[in-house]
Amino acid sequence: MPNLPHVRLRYKLLVLLPWALFLTLLVLILHDLMHIWLDVQLVSSETSSFIRIITASGLIGFLTNWIAITMLFKPSEKRPLLGQGLIPAQKTIISEKLASAIQNNLINAQLIQEYVLSSASLDHVVSKIEEQLDHLTNDPDFKEAVYTHITHGLKSYLSDTRLRDEFAERILTEMAESMPLPSVERVAFTTYLRFRRDEARSILNRTIAQLPDTLYGQRNQFDNLLENFPSLIAQNRDILKHHLGEALNSFISGIDVKSIIVKNLNSYDENRLEYLIKSSTMDQLNYIKYLGAILGVLGGLFIWNPLVATAIIGSLAAVLLLFDHILAQSK
Repeated sequence: MPNLPHVRLRYKLLVLLPWALFLTLLVLILHDLMHIWLDVQLVSSETSSFIRIITASGLIGFLTNWIAITMLFKPSEKRPLLGQGLIPAQKTIISEKLASAIQNNLINAQLIQEYVLSSASLDHVVSKIEEQLDHLTNDPDFKEAVYTHITHGLKSYLSDTRLRDEFAERILTEMAESMPLPSVERVAFTTYLRFRRDEARSILNRTIAQLPDTLYGQRNQFDNLLENFPSLIAQNRDILKHHLGEALNSFISGIDVKSIIVKNLNSYDENRLEYLIKSSTMDQLNYIKYLGAILGVLGGLFIWNPLVATAIIGSLAAVLLLFDHILAQSK
């Protein structure tokens, strides 16, 4: 119910109407009993008949709408004679229709893509990535974890003796070939390798094996490299946005919004589904119930005297439309 004083007042007046009709009809019944048993008549038969028609018609209008709205939800379980409420009985169909309506008109993968992949949204995401990376790369614990992980990875990679021998052999060959010809250094080095190549390879092998620990010991020298990573991301923002957009597009394209909605709705039991619908529409449904009483009263007027009823209803409609127009213009 909207939290407005005039709306609350109007609603309270509508709530009182069925009770007023019921009490009036009850008084008339007591009056008729008094007339039968005690031969006492407080109002004329014509007046009594008029009031009876109005009150009975109003109550019939209210009760008709009340029963119709109640039958939407009750009985929640199928009964032998009473059957089952429309919404519980058609829960699967309603879920499908509601999901289709939401997907076609409110939200679907394409709309999500358009929103998420808009330039502003991606810029915001990239900015958040840069911000979090900046915090992360300046975190001492994270740095230590990175260096430890790299050290363990290098140790694992260089644990193969044959691989280290290949590296050592390549280094020796590159060293020899890099020395200028002719030169004393190259002659001396190649002579050394001719007689002590295995020893040189073994020395390099051990040095390569110790390389991970050596790098770990000098890990603080790499802090600037790690801390500058966010700025590298910022310099390549367009590339990051492009790849991020493609990744999000691929992910969102696989989202079946309808299936998600149907699955969630079907997971609701009858009581929860009833609560879900009532929580969003009960105010309107209550208005329908109480307006049924008003329409019933107007119908009773037609039964009593069509010409007079037409004049009264026409006048009321004109006044209502006039006030509605005045209030609308005053906003």
